[in-house]
Amino acid sequence: RYVAPHLLMQYIIAAFLPEPLQTELAQLRAELDIWSGYWLPPHMTIIRPFSIELSATDIAEILRPVHCTAQLVRWSSFRNPGANVVFLEVAQAPFQQLRRDLLVRVPKLGQGDKSGDPEAQFAENPHYHLTVAAHIPDNMINQVLSKVSQKTYLNVFQLNKINLFFREGNGFWETVFK
Repeated sequence: RYVAPHLLMQYIIAAFLPEPLQTELAQLRAELDIWSGYWLPPHMTIIRPFSIELSATDIAEILRPVHCTAQLVRWSSFRNPGANVVFLEVAQAPFQQLRRDLLVRVPKLGQGDKSGDPEAQFAENPHYHLTVAAHIPDNMINQVLSKVSQKTYLNVFQLNKINLFFREGNGFWETVFK
């Protein structure tokens, strides 16, 4: 039986930052992005949205403690007309290894993505980054980049925990465990 991918439960695996960095970036996001309350807090996506059935064992394996050194590299942006994104680039190698480790823990993570194409989820090389603000109007993106470039969050820190979020249909993202 075929079920349209957009109607399935979707998950995303992401990492938050240690405090006080997480709170500081959440405050900055609230200043810059009027829609920030509708999305996940500032985070680093490890595995982008996917739609497969996860058992309690799968979820426990995903949420098992991790050891990853993260490094914020520089401010940058994705320019999408009407919905520009400001982010901090993240050193790629540690997240590539973390992603490989997750695939070993839960092999079925490689079975599908939100498009319904099982190969698409892991075929491309992801661009790991920390989204700080999205939905920035075209006429404000340069001003926002100028403002954030004065912030000095470029540092190295340990990640010990990743988070699993879900949403049904086109709903809002929620954490698996509150």
